[in-house]
Amino acid sequence: MFRACFVILSLLFTLSLEASMSPFFIGISDALSAVKSGDSKLAKDIMIKFEKDFNALNINTALSDDVKQRLKDVLNEANVENLESLSSALIALEKEQNPIDYEAKRVKFKQKVMPLYKQLTKVTQDRDFEQIPAIFKRFYDSWQRNERVVGDLSPWHYGKIETSMALYRMAMVSEPRDAATMDIQIVEIGEFLDDFLAGNTKQIEANGDTLEELKRNLALLESTKELIGVDNAKAKGNILSVITNWPLFEGEIRTRDANLYNRIESLLPQIAADIDSKSSINTLNKLIDDINSLDFNANYNAYDVAIVLIREGVEALLIVIALLAVVKSGSLKRAKAHILGGAGVGIVASILGAVALSYLFPLATAGTNREILEGVVGILAVVVMIFVVAWLHSKSSLAAWKAYIAKQINRATSSGSVFWFGLLSFLAVFREGAETILFYAGMLPKVEMSSFISGIVGALVILALIAYFMNFITSKIAMHNIFKLMSLLLYALGFKILGISVHTLQLTNIVPNSIIPSIPSISFIGFYNTFEGVIIQISYILSVIILAYLMGKKAV
Repeated sequence: MFRACFVILSLLFTLSLEASMSPFFIGISDALSAVKSGDSKLAKDIMIKFEKDFNALNINTALSDDVKQRLKDVLNEANVENLESLSSALIALEKEQNPIDYEAKRVKFKQKVMPLYKQLTKVTQDRDFEQIPAIFKRFYDSWQRNERVVGDLSPWHYGKIETSMALYRMAMVSEPRDAATMDIQIVEIGEFLDDFLAGNTKQIEANGDTLEELKRNLALLESTKELIGVDNAKAKGNILSVITNWPLFEGEIRTRDANLYNRIESLLPQIAADIDSKSSINTLNKLIDDINSLDFNANYNAYDVAIVLIREGVEALLIVIALLAVVKSGSLKRAKAHILGGAGVGIVASILGAVALSYLFPLATAGTNREILEGVVGILAVVVMIFVVAWLHSKSSLAAWKAYIAKQINRATSSGSVFWFGLLSFLAVFREGAETILFYAGMLPKVEMSSFISGIVGALVILALIAYFMNFITSKIAMHNIFKLMSLLLYALGFKILGISVHTLQLTNIVPNSIIPSIPSISFIGFYNTFEGVIIQISYILSVIILAYLMGKKAV
């Protein structure tokens, strides 16, 4: 398992080295946003980091000298004109260092994608609802295989096309089907595709700043209040657009008010599903007021830094400690190295995953890809957890445990069970690790380094105390009862992680999102009132019951 993990990590590292100069363009974009908002100190700090990273490339050509000269101008006076001049010089250098025939790629993109777009347009106009899902899937698959050229050349077009496709898909799977929105979005997709294929490109300017992205979407929510009852279709479209953009700016809220963050994720889909009800209007007004009450100009402190690591790390810690608690007996001790090794590889993978998300994906969808990664890894972790917990459950009775020891079944745990323990430990850490690192990357410009370090240290101390407390408690409990207790803990965590993972994939339009208004969401336990989520979590409960029963019958 570990050899495979390291191969994957090596590939990620290699890909990050081969990445383009996108991070430098993102830096310029962030500095532009800072200048436009009057924060010249932040712009200069960004450019100082830009200079350090650029010099590390060790490129010595006339064009690189030109970039360095323009950079000096920016450091002397950070204004829009100097930053745009630096951007132009950097574009020229990238073309020199990474000569790519983008025109040929654009032609190939047209040949691969446009025929399927035309098919989708025709079935949409003909209202051929039986054929639409299959053709949309073919179009979307083709887009994903060929989208890179759009993201590299024109992030603005990339983001617009992705958003329109997401809105088209949501209208396609909604009940009843929203044909009017499908008509609007298929036209918009075509307009953006045609504009890109005509040779036009556009960079993302203010959207490089997550705070600016938040303000833009908040303004969209404000305008939606006036549309409800007047143009409900457009109001719903606005809400769905904010949901689609959510991964781009969620960190600004999550790091300031975790409760509000959970409420937004839970309530926005409900508002969209029941747009014209009085309760939806009141809920929307309350969310907007609560967002406006946050102080986005204030810098982060040590508490903010600590709470991110505690909130994101405690579930992973509980899983790892639970696994360690059940391998204390002599017959299971060799599994400890696999559990700790899996957690260690998870930390390394989190760092490289964060680098890959930052470097390899276009800015417009970096947040979305992060959410998709978290959702998929979460579901994989739950699948592994089901088998691990079923095995634990089969050893939770005193008779079964004594028989287990008597038969010295450590032969099995040295192979099969050990692998699953290590894999679950890896997935538990990796699931949240990359996202935590990216959140910290966004916080760093607004926190003193002393506060950042003290926050990290404080969080680690608290997590260590939690680990010590769990270890102390389990040391006082008989081994077969530890198996029973940890089984219940992992069952509960699996239920929560599965619910959150499915909800995350719903917010990124990977899984359909059918709201059940009569059922409340309980985000604390990972339960959300969607038809798909409820069915999946019920299936989870039935699966663990059936598997635990079967494993119990086979208990040694």
